[in-house]
Amino acid sequence: MILCWGVNHTVADTAQREALALTVAQRQSWLQGAVAAGLREHVLLATCNRTELYTVLPDDAEPSCLDNFVRTQCARSHAVLTARGYRHQDEAAVRHLFSVAASLDSMIVGEAQILGQVKSAFAEALAAGTVGSVTHGLFAKAFQVAKQVRERTGIGRHPISVASVGVALAQQVFGQLQDCTGLIIGAGEMGELTARHFRKAGVGRLLIVNRTFERAAVLAAEVGGEACPVGSFETALGAADIIICSASGDVPLLDAAQLERVRQQRGGRPQFVIDIAFPRGVDEAVANLPQVYLYTLDDLQRVAAANANERQHVVRDAEAIVARAAAQYWANQRPNASQAAIASLHQKWESIRQEEVARSLGRFGSPNGAVATAMEACTKALIAKLLRDPILHLKGEGADATSVPPTPDAPPAEAHHWLRRLFRLGSPDA
Repeated sequence: MILCWGVNHTVADTAQREALALTVAQRQSWLQGAVAAGLREHVLLATCNRTELYTVLPDDAEPSCLDNFVRTQCARSHAVLTARGYRHQDEAAVRHLFSVAASLDSMIVGEAQILGQVKSAFAEALAAGTVGSVTHGLFAKAFQVAKQVRERTGIGRHPISVASVGVALAQQVFGQLQDCTGLIIGAGEMGELTARHFRKAGVGRLLIVNRTFERAAVLAAEVGGEACPVGSFETALGAADIIICSASGDVPLLDAAQLERVRQQRGGRPQFVIDIAFPRGVDEAVANLPQVYLYTLDDLQRVAAANANERQHVVRDAEAIVARAAAQYWANQRPNASQAAIASLHQKWESIRQEEVARSLGRFGSPNGAVATAMEACTKALIAKLLRDPILHLKGEGADATSVPPTPDAPPAEAHHWLRRLFRLGSPDA
């Protein structure tokens, strides 16, 4: 059984997702905690737009054990989980992962960063020892599907990212950017991406502030900007028309008091602030200052959604590729599950049959060979007839076997689970 539990930008806003933000140490704790909780294989994907756990459970396990584990890990955000969390199972979970990797479930459809984030999450789980044969094959297929989507559709032809949407928004406000000064707070991956977009858009002056000045200097040299020491942060704030915050900390890196101190020296000129950090790096009170306009990830999501219609034909093609790949992957998985369930069923009933035959023959003392042979044949025939319908159903050949599954030759997704529970067959790996 493959399960995905998660919360993402489609069901929770930035503040709610921040309640589930995980540090590297916390992600490691999740992975090891899942092992202790009895989850067989699992990969944890945690980005600014989603926190998702992909796991494999034995067929006789209850899906609720995943819910219980997640709630235990996230006691501080139980309300968000109850109201916003989702769970996908089996083919739906496969399809969701493929959509995520292919950037169809992203805040900005077609952005390139998510595939790298999925690969990083897989590598993290691999290092933690929580990747097994199923998750290994599942994620390998997800990477392949993402590549197919980009090669066969135009979804990656014109790369879009949160950073590029932020710069486009700045252009809508200021028009041409050659007379503007941009300030980027944070020189990490997102800060670098934003700096390159600003330079490409023709911003007149580009300032970069980072906790480590050396990193700011390296990025400034690469993009033709100016590195500013942390000590001159407020001077840079006063000069900036456009401020992009791509870094965060335990407290906001940019607060209202700082902008209020530099506002008067700007002579009433407006400032445009975009917070693309996660958790957020800009104090919400900034939005209340005169002539200061704050945009967050939620605002960028609305801008991206408004522009999504231009890419709908590409998205439809990509979704068709994902749907076919997920259906094929799950169809290939199902025969293995069916064979394991059928083998367990045969083993259990054959064991019962042999015990009963031995007990019955024992009552006759030493019966002749003909009696023993007849009893063997009779009981084997009886077991074969009793198991006929369950086995046909597992193989997808029963009279009602096509009532639930998405394809006519596949049994319902829950069949293996309920068969193991009803007959107490145990895990296929037991």
